[in-house]
Amino acid sequence: MQTAFFLEDEFRGNINSSSLYDSLPNTNNSTLNVSDSRPKVAWRAGKSAPLATETSFEVDNDNRYIDMEDSGATTVTLSIPRGHYSGPTLATAITTSLAASPIASTWICQYAPTTGKFSLLKINPAANNIAFLWKTGPKGSDNADTSLVREIGFVNPGGTVTDSALASGHTSPYGRWNTHTFIRFKLDTSESLRAWICEIDNQSLGSKDETIDDANINIFGNNSNLGQLFNWQDSSSVDLEYSPGGIFSENQIRLAYVAGGDSANYTNWLFSWRHQDSHKIHTVKLCKAFLRTWSSTGRTLTTLRRAGLNDSSASLGVDNYYPVPKLRNWVAPLSFDSWPAAEYRTVVQGVVHHGRQNGFVWALRWDDIVDGNVNAEDEADKGFLLWGALQDYSLDTYVGESADYMSGDIVVEQIR
Repeated sequence: MQTAFFLEDEFRGNINSSSLYDSLPNTNNSTLNVSDSRPKVAWRAGKSAPLATETSFEVDNDNRYIDMEDSGATTVTLSIPRGHYSGPTLATAITTSLAASPIASTWICQYAPTTGKFSLLKINPAANNIAFLWKTGPKGSDNADTSLVREIGFVNPGGTVTDSALASGHTSPYGRWNTHTFIRFKLDTSESLRAWICEIDNQSLGSKDETIDDANINIFGNNSNLGQLFNWQDSSSVDLEYSPGGIFSENQIRLAYVAGGDSANYTNWLFSWRHQDSHKIHTVKLCKAFLRTWSSTGRTLTTLRRAGLNDSSASLGVDNYYPVPKLRNWVAPLSFDSWPAAEYRTVVQGVVHHGRQNGFVWALRWDDIVDGNVNAEDEADKGFLLWGALQDYSLDTYVGESADYMSGDIVVEQIR
């Protein structure tokens, strides 16, 4: 059980570019907010009423195909060029592919920015009716599962994919306005990064909002900027998936790491959140990357006393009918007993040098996470993996008669 701290955010100050929706600084909604340690600071990516040119869609390796069938059971698969589109330009790309097909050459695709819905329609009354095989087609959910069905709103998160039966027109039941939130970071030099964390907002109601698509959040690394998402999917040197958010709302930190705890040393990094849902705005609270601070010889914390979930709310009682609820958070008092002095200074004094005003990541069982013995989602739910700050610490006890040892205590408290 080797505990680890991740102190300095290597992404901070190194944001190079981001999604279309980075607002002006005077709105207090800058992408820079993802580097801010303070609770409740976040970046809201999106607009409540986007113009057609401000809509944003991503056709990549996982969603570029449309399977369709005419009344004679002739099946054709369209391949939409990979790339970044607005709603209208994606509709144009689909229309171009329809026009080149043998069974739907007089069909078109339209996009309505007000409703966010795509429509597939025939413009020649004498033309074939068409069925779209989102489920049973070669690229449908029953098979390769690489169709455009989610991107253009024919199914929502948690919904069941179904084929669209033969008809002269099909309109998606769910709106889409933007489907990719990203941030690209450019480091001056490559660093031995070992932990990447993020937090998104899908717990506003106290429980998970199932209408927000949080299944595909990744961090890509490479020494060159690879441009559009599909190039990162094709050619990045490292592609890591963030862990799911915890079951409980108190701790929604998500962790990405290289298997076995190895480092990744690249200068360009892309945080990518693919959300194929009907929300116009998506919120990123944290997006950070760290070096590791821990005991190089494997010193451990064998006992964790007085740790747990803290609820500072007043209780309901006969004199308190309407107690004000407060946020619950995890508290972890950590005791370092007779550590070699050099490692104690690196870890414990390193945390104190980091200061009370700066956040950091603490993982109780870092070695077990990266070795696959436990998963990060469960560790977050137990309060063993958290984004916190130093709340209290003891002065050091130094014992040096026969060897160079130090002992002390610190208290870490979750701040998000």
